[in-house]
Amino acid sequence: MNDMSELELALAASAPRPGAQFETELETRLRVAYAARHTLTASQSKPRFRMTWRAAAVLIIVAVLGVGGVLAVSAIMQTWIQGDQGLSEAWRSETDIELNQSITQDGLTLTAEWANADWNRLAIGFTLGGLVCPERYDAGCYVAVTAQKEDGTPLEMLIGRADESDLNHRIYLYDYSMAGLDSSQAVANVRLQAVPRGGWVTGPHPENPSVEAWEHEPLSDPLVLNLSIPLSHDVRLITDPIIASDQGIAMTLRRVVVTPTQTRMAVCFAPPSADRTWTAIPGLTADGAVVAGGGADLDVSGVGESNGETCREFPFNAAMYDYDGPWRLMISELVGFGPGGGADQQRIAGSWVFEFQTTP
Repeated sequence: MNDMSELELALAASAPRPGAQFETELETRLRVAYAARHTLTASQSKPRFRMTWRAAAVLIIVAVLGVGGVLAVSAIMQTWIQGDQGLSEAWRSETDIELNQSITQDGLTLTAEWANADWNRLAIGFTLGGLVCPERYDAGCYVAVTAQKEDGTPLEMLIGRADESDLNHRIYLYDYSMAGLDSSQAVANVRLQAVPRGGWVTGPHPENPSVEAWEHEPLSDPLVLNLSIPLSHDVRLITDPIIASDQGIAMTLRRVVVTPTQTRMAVCFAPPSADRTWTAIPGLTADGAVVAGGGADLDVSGVGESNGETCREFPFNAAMYDYDGPWRLMISELVGFGPGGGADQQRIAGSWVFEFQTTP
């Protein structure tokens, strides 16, 4: 991450130690954090407690109870699910599944608790128990997590949530992009892999002496679970292009994908200059109301773009599949990042508006 600003380096250094994939995601999210103008809206929780004592478990990890036992979803994970409007709807409508799979090796136990999959995203909730960080790792320990399709292709991580307040029992909920998944698949067959790693400080960061540099190494062999997760085939797809122009720049809305847990919109444009990496700041309303859960900005291709176009995709984690009213997507600004890092920006304010309607 050679072009990170001093603030970004400090934030990255003070965060839990991620793997390479998460570092890339972190840098991207730091760069576009200013675009996160919407607050996640939790929909009403559903009383779907399969075990009467679950409601009382606030900071508890529940183990597999043996053959024929029931694995309850931890209370922290429930809070995360219900804080995401799209996943909360899957929870309420029971289109999700509670998993009961675990593997134990080298004193560590990886347990898959909960999952939901549709054409836009895969959410997997899991825990890792038994990780003790040796004192020699003065930069701490973390878990590098990847998910792969059947052919070994890694799934792109959209966002990860982690609770590591109890370092021996860690809780995670990761969202992965399902882009490129074969639409004929009846299930999402996923290989979930976790590799505990320890890190140590090697001295001042070569690019910023006020930040510590560090190295890391694996603490065990990878823990792997092969998961088979039902895939929802409920999807609405719009590919008829819609063009909007402002500031002498034409943008095209090339694809909209609406699933039960998420809406994704892909916008393409010719970069105003080739020496910068360009992103856009979106706002989405449905029937005049702001759609919750937006703010992320992803690279995307293969959406019908013209030669030389840059395409950005904006996910909104809201339950909009049954909505049949008008949509309005507005791009309020283009931002071009130069080689000088986060402070090296060119900003172009404008109003690129796309209005359309879909039918469930």
